[in-house]
Amino acid sequence: MKKPLSIAFLLLIAAIPTFAQLSKEDYRPLECKGEIPEVFLRLSSEISKEINEQNQYATESKRVRKQTENFYEMSNFMLDQILLSGDILFGATLTRYFNKIGKELMKDNPELQKKVTFFTFKSPHVNAFATDQGYIFVNVGLLAQVSNETELAFVLSHELVHYREQHNIQEFLETDLIKKGKGKYRYTSTSDRVNSYYQYSRELETEADKEGLKMLANTNYNIKKAKGLFDVLLYSYLPFDEEEFDRGFLGNSSFEFPEKYFLDSVKSISARDDVSDELSTHPNIRKRRDAALKRFKKLQKSSKGKSTYLTSKEEFRYVRDIARFEIIRQNLLMHRYDRAIYNCFLMKEDYPNNKWLDKCLIQALSGALAYKEQNKSSEAMSYYKKVEGYSQDVSYFLRKIKKKELAITTTAKAYEIYQKYPDDKYLAKYAEDLMYHLISFYELSLEDFTRDKEDESEDEDGDDEESASAESEDDEDEDEDDDEELSKYDKIKKKKSEDKEAMSDDEKYYYLNAFRSFFKDPDFEIMFEKAYSRYQKNTDISESERARMTKQAKKREKMIAKKGEALGIDELVVVDPTYLVIDDRGSNSKVNYAQSEGKKQDLKDKISDISSDIELKTTLLDPKVFDYSQTKEFNALMKMKEWISEMSSHEVDSVNSILLEELNQVSNSFNTPYVAVPACYNFTINENKGKYIWPMFFVVTIPWAIYKMVTPTEGTYIRFYVLDLKSGNSVFDEEYVFLHRDSDANVNSCLYDSMSQIKRR
Repeated sequence: MKKPLSIAFLLLIAAIPTFAQLSKEDYRPLECKGEIPEVFLRLSSEISKEINEQNQYATESKRVRKQTENFYEMSNFMLDQILLSGDILFGATLTRYFNKIGKELMKDNPELQKKVTFFTFKSPHVNAFATDQGYIFVNVGLLAQVSNETELAFVLSHELVHYREQHNIQEFLETDLIKKGKGKYRYTSTSDRVNSYYQYSRELETEADKEGLKMLANTNYNIKKAKGLFDVLLYSYLPFDEEEFDRGFLGNSSFEFPEKYFLDSVKSISARDDVSDELSTHPNIRKRRDAALKRFKKLQKSSKGKSTYLTSKEEFRYVRDIARFEIIRQNLLMHRYDRAIYNCFLMKEDYPNNKWLDKCLIQALSGALAYKEQNKSSEAMSYYKKVEGYSQDVSYFLRKIKKKELAITTTAKAYEIYQKYPDDKYLAKYAEDLMYHLISFYELSLEDFTRDKEDESEDEDGDDEESASAESEDDEDEDEDDDEELSKYDKIKKKKSEDKEAMSDDEKYYYLNAFRSFFKDPDFEIMFEKAYSRYQKNTDISESERARMTKQAKKREKMIAKKGEALGIDELVVVDPTYLVIDDRGSNSKVNYAQSEGKKQDLKDKISDISSDIELKTTLLDPKVFDYSQTKEFNALMKMKEWISEMSSHEVDSVNSILLEELNQVSNSFNTPYVAVPACYNFTINENKGKYIWPMFFVVTIPWAIYKMVTPTEGTYIRFYVLDLKSGNSVFDEEYVFLHRDSDANVNSCLYDSMSQIKRR
């Protein structure tokens, strides 16, 4: 007989938080949990073949059968790309939540339950979509914005109808008829066919709304609570909440920013629900709302005694907060730094001491600084004149603040956060690196922040305003007795000078107070001096040592030009390679899906064979050879893909990633920080064949000319680059381009060249 559990043990169990993903103090980014679903592990070509075999007798029309085969070949390949993108989550907290709602929606249809699976899509956009294979993807952006669970359930019911009624394949087949002008579109004009496409798509969306509401009415949800969804859709382009930005949020107890860095009033929110939907696949919000309200009235009797939430309002708010934290993570990965800062501000009200949120704030500020210093702010931040609502203040601030001031602000905020978590090595390094940047890039020292304001010269940024003030003062001294009328340019300089004088000292030199509150902390001076010593070590180099280093660098350049790199790397992790075969001859590029997948498998084999030949130890992260239990390896691969996507989309250098801390744990498990990313693209392209007409006049060259005239021109692009997980930097990047088909010999030669350089000492 089992012994009863002790009271102490029961109390311990009760003390464990119900929700472990997110706490007031920290957050763990979402990862996949449990066994890997079969669809992630199978080749898309295998799945397509099975589906098409099942459907081959579903219709007698040869055209429909062929188009159906094309549809499933395309959709399964695209599904595979989505599943392995790094953005999809199975078994995670949010995924379980979506599946729980889905189960309630399908409780009267057990057959449908067997066919449908929900996944979380780590996208900040307010959306959800269904595939014809029964997979429904729900964006974190949608969950972050809905006001209650019933609104979310309405969206999921809408997507379930799309799947149940097979709207995707219907739309694909109808679109094919429209494009080719066949069937009932045979005698219609091009413009009429375009209108028909949009009209048909809107009809499917209207049907999904109508049938989705019916499905929702048959559940335990109070259907009246779903009405707010249309407001969610209308204002989806705004952040997930609307709160006036606290202008002291980015400062500290020692200083605040001048009013000139903020707007007198932000731009009003101008969303309209009646915009033209003539060229839209969805009806506008007003039409959808009006049609839905009529159905709400018919179905509202079924809402009596029903609830807004399946379990509790607390659980809904918890999962919504997780989605909002994930939105901030996505803001950073997509370089939307102004949006990330505003969203951090919004979440700080409920999570004032959350370490992960603090780290995101520093990441956003330093990312904005990197882009600003390289004069590419527009690539990473919204143009403030196009931003509506309170978040406009953040976009305006980041555009107007000077580079040096933003660097000081970011460093001060980093150290302030480090003070909260002094044992965190990541934050300590971040703060020191930012101090080093201040010293090396802006030539600042501690003395610049401790001397009196009266001794401070003009702003070291050398602004046009300040230069103009100095020139104006000089002119006044020289022309003191000159009675001539001031020119337009003199007036401009004089006005700038007066504006400068009108500013208080606090406004002129506010940023010099940024570190004042830290001077009582002995660790601050120690860290700053450490950064300064690092700077001196890199600059105090003797002439003989500098000459030696220059000579060594030139020697290395010559060797690289002659033989290539010699990195001396013995072990490498190879991320799931990319291989695409693309026909670029028509107006739209077409991917040969089956051939691409087969070539990708060949590429993996080539990498393994060459690794063995040159004794380079490689770990190929290939999800198609994982078994169901290798979720840890799968998560590692997905994190790497997220990081590679982030790094490849940056427009500037030296931007740290929020993923680096997560990736450090990954690199430790693989015994190497080096990650290889191979990619190959084979293009069939248009070429002017006119140049082959002349050889047709010579008997000897006729066969060659005919061959050239009828043979498509192909080109191949191969890239093999290696990233260092520890530093976040690229250590090797080799590209190969040639106007030939991607023969085994060509691909092998390029791979061998790259991998030999990586291995060679």
